Amino acid sequence: TDLESCRAALLTTAPTARALPFPLHVGSWNVMKLDRRGARQQVVEMSRDTDLLLLQEAPSDLTLFDQLHGDHFAPGFQRAGQLTGVSMHSRLPADISCTLSFREPWLRSPKAVLALRIPGAGQSLLAINLHGINFTLGSGAYRRQLEAIEVLVRTHTGPVIVAGDFNHWNPWRRWVLEEFRAGLGLREAQYSPDWRSRHLGSPVDSAFVRGLRVISATAAPTTRSDHNPLTVLVAPPAAPAQGSPVPGDAPSTAH
Repeated sequence: TDLESCRAALLTTAPTARALPFPLHVGSWNVMKLDRRGARQQVVEMSRDTDLLLLQEAPSDLTLFDQLHGDHFAPGFQRAGQLTGVSMHSRLPADISCTLSFREPWLRSPKAVLALRIPGAGQSLLAINLHGINFTLGSGAYRRQLEAIEVLVRTHTGPVIVAGDFNHWNPWRRWVLEEFRAGLGLREAQYSPDWRSRHLGSPVDSAFVRGLRVISATAAPTTRSDHNPLTVLVAPPAAPAQGSPVPGDAPSTAH
């Protein structure tokens, strides 16, 4: 299966690489198929300020870092000949790019997850971009999608970023996502300002990290999609001062 082959790939040793150029600028945005005027230009502008850009509902022909072989795509929905899905655009070379495929239980439309491993000196970075299962009454299909991602995160030993459109807009979805977050020791980015798009009062986009610290995170409003883009600046955890106790995990603010 896609999951088994991706897990097997992550168990291989990454090639020797330079140290990752921290801090890393990470962006995440559901671009709504770039249907709205100015959306493509905003994506291009956003890519100029990011090292790693995670897009949902992105067209398959979108190239941003092609000269660096940094455009990766996982197919999802097809409409009138246009194929869209999730994409990642990276200034840093990845040695592994793999796709997990799911289907909406009611509509049977595809939903994709894309994972990249970016080698660094000592440790590699695992970045995962997802478009969450949406049209269900229960949470079973949603849970199974997150459980597949959990397998990849547990397989990888280095720092992790998981971001995208989680569609966590009702209480049981938020509970499943919180179980996923807590079980993996992920920390959710906190946004200032927080203009994340909301459905039924709850934000539907987010970013989570492990083995990294979030220096800053913002969610800015736009009229060029029905989602607002996220930007997150991440770096390795700060080393404790000599002789200081290592701080424990801060309590989660996810909800």
